[in-house]
Amino acid sequence: MLQKGFCEDCALPSSAHVGFWLEGLADVLLPQRFFGFLHRYLAKPIDLLMEKLFLALHLVKWREDFPLAAVQLRTACFIEEARKSRLKIKALYSPFGPNGNFLVEKNDGHKFRFEVLPDVGFLSKYGPGLVDDKKAGKKLLQKAGLPAPASKFFWFFRQRAAYKYGLKLGWPLVVKPRSGSVARHCYTNITTPEQLKIALKKVVQFSPCLLVERYLAGCSVYRATVVDFTNVFCCQQIPANVVGDGQQTIRQLIDQKNNLPNRGQVQQNNFTLFQIKEDVVTQELLNKKGYDFSSIPLAGEKVFLQKNPFLRLGGDIAEVTAKMHPENKELFERVARLFDLRLVGIDFLASDINMSWPKQTCAILEVNVAPCIEMHQTPSEGKPQNIAQKVVELALKYY
Repeated sequence: MLQKGFCEDCALPSSAHVGFWLEGLADVLLPQRFFGFLHRYLAKPIDLLMEKLFLALHLVKWREDFPLAAVQLRTACFIEEARKSRLKIKALYSPFGPNGNFLVEKNDGHKFRFEVLPDVGFLSKYGPGLVDDKKAGKKLLQKAGLPAPASKFFWFFRQRAAYKYGLKLGWPLVVKPRSGSVARHCYTNITTPEQLKIALKKVVQFSPCLLVERYLAGCSVYRATVVDFTNVFCCQQIPANVVGDGQQTIRQLIDQKNNLPNRGQVQQNNFTLFQIKEDVVTQELLNKKGYDFSSIPLAGEKVFLQKNPFLRLGGDIAEVTAKMHPENKELFERVARLFDLRLVGIDFLASDINMSWPKQTCAILEVNVAPCIEMHQTPSEGKPQNIAQKVVELALKYY
């Protein structure tokens, strides 16, 4: 259960919505070309100037003894691996804790800075702006002839137009912010006008610009991570579920799964997997099977408790890199080169990752910088992949 003041749709404090909304406004109003120029030529000197100013005013300070639990899990995975290579890492602390900026000193004394992950984005001809802007990213995918679902973008004050477009596009639908990551305020498999209205209202709480998109029913959600264009990893996100043993009730199975040491509360930074959320969707799915919480599923029977595979709802992660079809691997490499990013996450819808993408219904949903590498590092099933080590190698190679 979320703490008071936290939003159920993004697992962040509700007060954070204003900051994300204003950030999204800047993303839309300032053209991507401006962001590319800013990132390449101005971002670093501006950041250094502000850092020196805040340090001089004693508003922030560098700390090397910070706890990993205080930073995002993907960052913690990198730092833990980097320390094995004897890299010294400091976090920039404000009175409220770490602010997401880190300083790394290599063994030769050379220093570099990063936020979240060292993505070496300075090497990209686009910078992060193109990836953060889902509209611009989708255009690039379509221009390259890569699979992308039909969609359209709308300002927050055009909810009525977005609603009409959704009805015209047809069910099922996805509604999500134009910018953002980790499925914050993203609503999938929308199948009724009422669900569409609710989704539109919730998205504009988080973002000034939204996307209405065709949802590919019957497909699974995969997350591919590409490091340095050639190292490709893939995992599958699975909706919250329990598997029967022929003896325990659904309630007992849920409690058993929620009590596993690798599952935490959704607002905790240091967990990849979270406890299963029970809501009206859970009840709907159980009713559809003629079950309630006291029912005893058959041994090996999987009972789904959510429709969406989001981790914040208690979803599972299956690491499927070994099952990935070679042509799908080539597709992900192609996307990374298309966006000119040496560290990138790709959200991919497909029926089966073991089947070549041209031979099935599939789509690239979006591309993200600073991917959630922890999903590969600590899956609920499958062989863990140490992507953090590859990211360390990436940083040592280019910084």
